[in-house]
Amino acid sequence: MSKSLRMAELKKRLEILEREIRSIPGGGDIWLDQQPGSAKHMYFDGGAGKMYVKPRGINEYEIALSTNPLVDEMGSFMIEQCGKQPDKYNHPGRREPCWWVTDFEIVRRAVYRYAHKSYQLPDEVSLAPVQNGEKALMAWVEENEQRAAALPLDLLQKRAEQAPAIARKVDVLSATYIRNPEVANYAKRRANGICDLCGTAAPFSKPTGEPYLESHHVKWISNGGEDSINNVVALCPNCHRKMHVLNRDEDIEKLEQQILQYGR
Repeated sequence: MSKSLRMAELKKRLEILEREIRSIPGGGDIWLDQQPGSAKHMYFDGGAGKMYVKPRGINEYEIALSTNPLVDEMGSFMIEQCGKQPDKYNHPGRREPCWWVTDFEIVRRAVYRYAHKSYQLPDEVSLAPVQNGEKALMAWVEENEQRAAALPLDLLQKRAEQAPAIARKVDVLSATYIRNPEVANYAKRRANGICDLCGTAAPFSKPTGEPYLESHHVKWISNGGEDSINNVVALCPNCHRKMHVLNRDEDIEKLEQQILQYGR
């Protein structure tokens, strides 16, 4: 994809994000603009300074904070969300720090923080891959699961704990729920290769060496269950199928107790 096409795609996503924030009661604190004569500098204005967002590559973005007051306001937040110090500074004297990210959700969270809004996705959102059908949606889900699996455990735990508890629903061929990959991956790592129900080791390992377990919502999302670390466990394939076929009360109670044990 050419740079101009990446810029056009990013502009479209940022415009949707701007409208999303403006729809929040008391919104309208920020607006999106583009530097004159520039094909790559989109920015939000209306806060303590401008926050620039531009594409670096396919599914890669740069977020830059333009002023010292804005750095004081958002610097720690960006370090926490990105899990790292700035990748570079655009000006001498450590001015205008930039972070390079491959997850648009970090861009979304940064813009919400810039607008002084609580980060909470709407119950239903329109995602670009969905327009290309169910196959594209599943590819999008798999890509985000891989990104979550690559996160350091401490950052994964923070982001899983902060994740919205309501799973996002999109319309493809029928309504489906997008589970948060960070919550699912944290539940698997928390189990440390042991099934949360039967207590036996994972039946095999992936080519990467990771024990194969499957995430499961103790109270099903379709029945109003949360997509959170307080409702997600890691099961061997046999127990996972058992829960979806039988879903016995005694097994549910055992899984709920296991989650409580993790919290102690």
